[in-house]
Amino acid sequence: MWAAAVALAAALLWWSRERRLGQERRALRSLYLLSEEVFSATSAVEILRRLLLRLPRIGPITTVRMYLHNRLANSLEPVNLPGEPPENPVAVNEDSGVATCFRNRSLLTLSEPGRGPLLVPMLTRGEALGVLEIALEPGRRWFHADHQAATQHLGNQIATALHLLENQTMREQLFRTEKLAATGQLISGVASELSAPLETIRNRASQALEQGAPRAELEAIESEAARAADLLAHLLAFSPRESVQPVPLDLVPLLHRLVQFRQQEWKVRGVRCEVSLPSEAVRVAGAAGQLEQAFLDLLMQTERCAADGLDKQMSVSLSVLGHQAVVQITCRLPEEGKAAESTQVARGILLSHSGELRTLQPGPGRFGCEVLLPLADEEKGEGAHPATAGRRLTILVVEPDPAARAQTVRMLGGRKHRVVPVSNAEEGADLLDRLRFDLAVCAARLPGSNWIGFYERARSKVDGFLLLHEAYDDTLAGLLRGSEARLLRKPLAEEELDRALASFAVQ
Repeated sequence: MWAAAVALAAALLWWSRERRLGQERRALRSLYLLSEEVFSATSAVEILRRLLLRLPRIGPITTVRMYLHNRLANSLEPVNLPGEPPENPVAVNEDSGVATCFRNRSLLTLSEPGRGPLLVPMLTRGEALGVLEIALEPGRRWFHADHQAATQHLGNQIATALHLLENQTMREQLFRTEKLAATGQLISGVASELSAPLETIRNRASQALEQGAPRAELEAIESEAARAADLLAHLLAFSPRESVQPVPLDLVPLLHRLVQFRQQEWKVRGVRCEVSLPSEAVRVAGAAGQLEQAFLDLLMQTERCAADGLDKQMSVSLSVLGHQAVVQITCRLPEEGKAAESTQVARGILLSHSGELRTLQPGPGRFGCEVLLPLADEEKGEGAHPATAGRRLTILVVEPDPAARAQTVRMLGGRKHRVVPVSNAEEGADLLDRLRFDLAVCAARLPGSNWIGFYERARSKVDGFLLLHEAYDDTLAGLLRGSEARLLRKPLAEEELDRALASFAVQ
């Protein structure tokens, strides 16, 4: 009797264990199957909708939230289904479970292990794209070690799917941009070919009028030719207009995306590209689609030029000079002196953004184009230095001593002014010829030259001039008195610098 009872109990335990293991295996298979299905989704909202539909069928799960990292705002923004009220984003640096999970890039449970809610970082290629928050039914226990591993796999698959969706969207956008650029080149070429015949028609009509030909017919011909010429002038400045107003945008990721987009083509053509982009943001005001089209046009033109060259090398660089962003795209020419011309498409777009496109010859046998775009005006934050109350200045600093130069740049930059430092008068004079500065700051002792020569060249191009001398000199100060120049003693004192800048900043 006892033996039968023990056997029955053992059988019940074995059946219960096998039933539980079978449920866990089915749950794990369902989780891995769901991990593959997310790749067929077309958006983050559709992925969340599938999670909400499938996960409660797999285990005792009540709710699922998905947070995606916003790089610009450095926050985790919740994905909301259509019709749901929007939730507030979570700052990455705040003390919360979602933010902690994102920063640590590891699974996190907010209560007793196995009872949830479970926070899962979504990782791909070593980068965290966001966090999944999965909550269980009250009192239920489910997230064992195998479930946690499967759920982390699900989170990583979602991150990979979102990364692929982002790349696909970027490729589609750039393909459209490339087609628009090609269309613009075609229209510009046709317009260029037609402009000469139309001008000839206008001239012949004018000559015929002077020789007494029937006036009405010839005036009609001249009028229509002038109208056609105006239309061609618009075509030559062809640039697709976007319906949105220009907004501040960062050129660094924009150029990085374009370089990544063309890398496969460069590999096929054997072109090597040296890319130099700053780590800090370089913001200009504009429409992202239009600027992408302009830079893509220039990249493709330089790429064709580089592919025909011997070394098949090109370079892309971004820097800031004064109040302008400077993008240079260069390559070695296939034949000496045979340089391509900048396209009208890119030029028209850049002109509409208050920019400028220049054709450069950086060295023998090299072709280059340089794009100048004005930096976007940043909002003045609270607690700004009093010296910046009037306006931000663009300041050229000519200082041969590295330590003194660093101190001057730090003090001026701390007052929210734009600062361009150089080590000698020749570089400073070259920048004054190319860019607009409000103020020049110059050391009295310059290697190989004197400050007077630089001052004579700078005084007509800047609103003010600050001369830095090791000791205060009454005679020197007297020479500068009555002009837009002032003498300051090195090392710079905060109060003296503020007084000197105040008059320039409020002009």
